[in-house]
Amino acid sequence: MLLWEKHPIRLFFVVAIPFISIFIYFSSYQDSAAYTDNVSFGVVNHDRGTYTKALEFFLSGNVKLKSYSSSRAATDGLINNDVNTVVYLKKGSNEGLRKLRPTNISIRSLQGKLLEKQSKTLVATAIANVVRLQRASLKDRVFQRNMRTLYTKRITIDQRDTNSQANKNMLTTQIIGFLMMMMLYSITSFAGDVIQDERINHVYDRLLTTPLTQNEYLWGTAVTAFFIGTFETGLTMMLMKYFFMINAGISYLKLFGILELFALMAVIVSLLIGLAVNRKGTGDALQTLLYTLTSLLSGTVIPLSVMPTFMQQLAKFMPQYWVVETISSVQKLKEPQLILMNLAILAVFVIFFFCATLFVAKRKKKIQFI
Repeated sequence: MLLWEKHPIRLFFVVAIPFISIFIYFSSYQDSAAYTDNVSFGVVNHDRGTYTKALEFFLSGNVKLKSYSSSRAATDGLINNDVNTVVYLKKGSNEGLRKLRPTNISIRSLQGKLLEKQSKTLVATAIANVVRLQRASLKDRVFQRNMRTLYTKRITIDQRDTNSQANKNMLTTQIIGFLMMMMLYSITSFAGDVIQDERINHVYDRLLTTPLTQNEYLWGTAVTAFFIGTFETGLTMMLMKYFFMINAGISYLKLFGILELFALMAVIVSLLIGLAVNRKGTGDALQTLLYTLTSLLSGTVIPLSVMPTFMQQLAKFMPQYWVVETISSVQKLKEPQLILMNLAILAVFVIFFFCATLFVAKRKKKIQFI
């Protein structure tokens, strides 16, 4: 409460700016790809034929598909949330697909522009698959034979399932990497700066005349900074799960727990730098340099696969690397011993920085600022 009264504007911007940045980051990905594990389509096919049936097949490879016999039944499905979007294949749509000029195909959704945009992208992709196969087949008979092969082996769906989940796991890694970088900056800009500001203003000295000790004030700042990290993590998880409907490939509760461990470490590091560095400007520069370099070198912002071999080995000395490695191990269903080892390494980082912070706090009883 004391921190809120003394720094209300700083607290607001520390929480709001990272949240806005994360939201923009999510939105940029939504513009380039659709993540539709929880999306279901209804289809009203008034022009049944080889090509409209093929269109339904390709759609079913990306979303859950339900057929309706009439437009009225499809509308009821939309209203009752049985499906998110309805695709209408009107008379002439089968012939249009056969002639490589898709027409009389429309969609309807009652769940906002974002889902409607995703739906149009998915339908356009399915149409493109039909057109591509028709161009390769040249004749109706060859097209039908190719479709029978796909119906039998389900090649398209198998390929999509593997690649799609791999892409989603990679997206989760990049989102978490961005979140960790923003969390470091926001926690540091609050905890580290507040500690140094109060030391410059000799608040610690004045606290000696009150029931509140210097250590209580210090750890009160740490708790507030940890709450900021928890708040940002929770908002990010909610955006991923409920707004953008991203399948993280890992339980969101487990993901939250792993990130909370990292948030704890971020708070401890910010306290360490705030206590160890005497000059405020030097502390700010050191924190920015340290967090930017570790975020880049850890492989959380730039994929490790594009880095030189020596940088890939260097990444293993960054705590962010072990956060992502732990999440990746759970996603890939690796052995529990490996997951526990990754968590143990991350815990070692936390314990190391905690011990270093206690050491510095005990050594620096009186600090002069220049």
